[in-house]
Amino acid sequence: MLMDLLSKVATTALLGFVVSSMMAMGVGFSVGQITDALRDVRLVLVALLANFVVMPLGALALDKMLRLDEPLGVGLLLLGAAAGAPFLPKLTELAKGNLPFAVGIMVLLAVGTVGYLPLVLPLLLPGINVDSKKIAGWLPLGSP
Repeated sequence: MLMDLLSKVATTALLGFVVSSMMAMGVGFSVGQITDALRDVRLVLVALLANFVVMPLGALALDKMLRLDEPLGVGLLLLGAAAGAPFLPKLTELAKGNLPFAVGIMVLLAVGTVGYLPLVLPLLLPGINVDSKKIAGWLPLGSP
């Protein structure tokens, strides 16, 4: 029972950290600053290609090369197909990178994942059914 409580506290704390970090990064910029940063079409396309094509294919290749047991392979494919990482803006800040672009691309990746996973996961994992509403509920942008 104590482990269940600690697990719930840790999950809540992690979610709070991710959401508050994203909000702190995003609140510091106007919508105009974020959209201006996303005007570099080539950079946006490269980021989307890397997250929605290269990573899932890399996860699939790694799964095949390592001959992972099914649960581990499924987990790796889920991680590879779910685009972006919620701490991307924080890493960008630490690297003194283009923070408005990081915030903007994180929003694009989060929203894109909601539509992308139901299309791609059934191709990678035959027999699986994915509900966009449930994915959106776990995103900071989604509704619970």
